[in-house]
Amino acid sequence: MTGDRGPGTETTSYARAQRQLRERIRGTWAQHPLYIDEIIRPGLTESQIKAIRQASQQTEDTH
Repeated sequence: MTGDRGPGTETTSYARAQRQLRERIRGTWAQHPLYIDEIIRPGLTESQIKAIRQASQQTEDTH
């Protein structure tokens, strides 16, 4: 079983990465309502970025 990292290792690493990303986004969101993580920004279309900005503005307007 070459390369076997044991049960749950991949799931644990994935869960940890998700938690770190979620904390990063939440922390930045608290400081600046519009935040597009630099990791995902290159994969977004201009239309998606515009939609995120509009949603952020609408959210800000309702508070």
